[in-house]
Amino acid sequence: MLTARRELKRRIDALRRIPLVAGCTTAELAGLDRLGMQLDVAAGRRLTDEGDAGLECFVVVDGLATAHRNAELIGMVGPGSIAGEMALLYDEPRTATVVTCTPMRLWVLDAREFTQLLEVAPAIRNIVGRIAADRLDHNVKMHGHGRSCTGHHTSELAHRGVVPARRL
Repeated sequence: MLTARRELKRRIDALRRIPLVAGCTTAELAGLDRLGMQLDVAAGRRLTDEGDAGLECFVVVDGLATAHRNAELIGMVGPGSIAGEMALLYDEPRTATVVTCTPMRLWVLDAREFTQLLEVAPAIRNIVGRIAADRLDHNVKMHGHGRSCTGHHTSELAHRGVVPARRL
């Protein structure tokens, strides 16, 4: 029993290091621990393909990926950020192709788990809502429609782990 508690504490401490969920309570983190799975992927792997159906999203624990729309680099996705959430939030096709440019550790959530993530921790729902709003707003300003994986201010983006391509 003691070993199981230690293991749960270790997993909760690991979750607490992910900026997206760092503000959650211990009880919320224990609920999140049952969701998704951690996955290590090599550099060069496609996480999403623009236009495809969105079946899962990816919370970046470690590593870096590029986001492209119409073969144009629109941003970088790094630790603490999320990719693939727009398709799940809006039940629309993927809005960008995301490719790992370094080895990555990801927390992968399917659509049901993503919904549970937002229900278990209201703070995460607010953060994901702000990220989605920033991405929508940025894309409207830049392209007049659709969605983007970048936001407005470098400090906000760095905090979220997303750096817009135009500021690299």
